Amino acid sequence: MSFRSAKVISVEELGENIYRMKLKLMDDLGINPLPFQFIMVWIPRVKEVPMSISDYVSGLLTILFRVRGRGTEALSKTTGFIGVRGPYGRGLNLRRGERVLVIAGGVGIAPIPYLVRTALRTESSIGVLWGVRRASEVISENELFQGAKPSFFYVATEDCSSSYCGTAIDVAPKAISQGNWDRVILIGPPEMLREGCSKLIEIDPLVVLESIVKCGIGLCGTCSLKPLPTLLCVDGPLYRCSQVVDYLEHG
Repeated sequence: MSFRSAKVISVEELGENIYRMKLKLMDDLGINPLPFQFIMVWIPRVKEVPMSISDYVSGLLTILFRVRGRGTEALSKTTGFIGVRGPYGRGLNLRRGERVLVIAGGVGIAPIPYLVRTALRTESSIGVLWGVRRASEVISENELFQGAKPSFFYVATEDCSSSYCGTAIDVAPKAISQGNWDRVILIGPPEMLREGCSKLIEIDPLVVLESIVKCGIGLCGTCSLKPLPTLLCVDGPLYRCSQVVDYLEHG
């Protein structure tokens, strides 16, 4: 579980309490991570936190995160060098030419730019519906997807400040109607995932889960998705709704 040194290139606030950090790895990962895999980030003298890979190109790693605790607060103010290990988890293998719809809530949008970039290599099409609470949380399409762009990008706001009023799950039927999707993926806070899995039960979408992760390799058991016999760091974070319905209801 050795760390790679990474130099902080930039940290910028893109939306209300949502930050983007760009890192230059001193030692390249050596592989292209799969979409939805994650890394462990060590913040010197503070703690280690799991982070989605928001983008990765030739040793330049990007993470997108919301400040919501001691670790992310410190990360938003970090300069110099930090430690990175991973990638961990099972990612998404895109099939050539497939069509994928992502329904994201809040900072669940973090790994989607890398998914869109990866889709270019397989000539796949990614549609994105992003739901946030208010206008101050919105990041523009150009700012969020630097370089690669999704086939469409809808933003839904609960304060009705955008073209689509309501939550991402409220607007989901419209996004689903825009294409013959090979896969639908839900990513966001637990309450959104519970509602989405319930309302979209007929298509049994994929869902991206979060948990407390410490070792990242299945040894400590911290990320056990009780009452299910599964560890997020090695078996996830991608699951079918039908696989994790008990966890979403009771976990």
